[in-house]
Amino acid sequence: MTVELKPLRDSEDNVMRARSNERQAAQPMTKKSVVNSFDKALLDVLMEVVNNLGASSTFVDLGCGDGKYLRTIIASGSGCNVIGVDVDIASLRVALQLDRSIGKTDISYVNCDVNSLPFCRKSITSAMMINVLHHVNSIKMLTTLKNLLRKNALFVIVEKVSDNPLNNLSLMIWPIIRYLFSYDSMKTEHLGRDLSIPFIRYHSTNTVTELLHHSGYQVKGILYNKCTVLLFLLYLLRLILRSKIGFFRLLEKSIVLIDEKIANFFGWIRFTVEAAWVCSAN
Repeated sequence: MTVELKPLRDSEDNVMRARSNERQAAQPMTKKSVVNSFDKALLDVLMEVVNNLGASSTFVDLGCGDGKYLRTIIASGSGCNVIGVDVDIASLRVALQLDRSIGKTDISYVNCDVNSLPFCRKSITSAMMINVLHHVNSIKMLTTLKNLLRKNALFVIVEKVSDNPLNNLSLMIWPIIRYLFSYDSMKTEHLGRDLSIPFIRYHSTNTVTELLHHSGYQVKGILYNKCTVLLFLLYLLRLILRSKIGFFRLLEKSIVLIDEKIANFFGWIRFTVEAAWVCSAN
């Protein structure tokens, strides 16, 4: 019997396209898929941390968002228990949806504030936190986490820093961007994140290092993400072109490569945008 293939209606076509984009967004990160050298170095650090974890270990991503780092860790095959924590329930719903789109059901998620983590003392083997510190009471959060980490547990923290005046300028521009361009067009990138989550402040690189030492962590190393003004302009373009992700991805790769070439020749014009601290709990 021959089955006639009927053309998809517009609504069905949109669903199929959305599912394809969803599966693409859910794919684990690789060194080929990330754009700049900082992201590649950060991915190397995370893989080194995870590869040293056993099946009985627990890895926690604080402020996990859509779970992209957790899916990458699961794909590495370490076999450890992987848990994502986020205060934004909408982001966790998206994370679960993306996990299911590629058949990943072995990641656990917890909806809570990072200042009130529901873990037992010394129960976390390793943890990471990306761009969360500026939303929380830094000392309280870092001290709370320190009590939950096992002795010598590795903790990777990534944070935008105030060393770069452009980061502070972006905070002034962001409300204007939100006003001029509807929030609905930005959902592809924000994935439902609740933008009412309070912003407290960016810290300098030295301040974050001091906060970590004061909270009882030993800083083993720091990675720096540096760029020129060109990438700041890209950041603004990124806010405006949220709904054109496919086009933007190609543009972003080209601009990042150009920016890194410029930075190699004119090192003095580079700004530190963000940094990653690799720490251990004493």
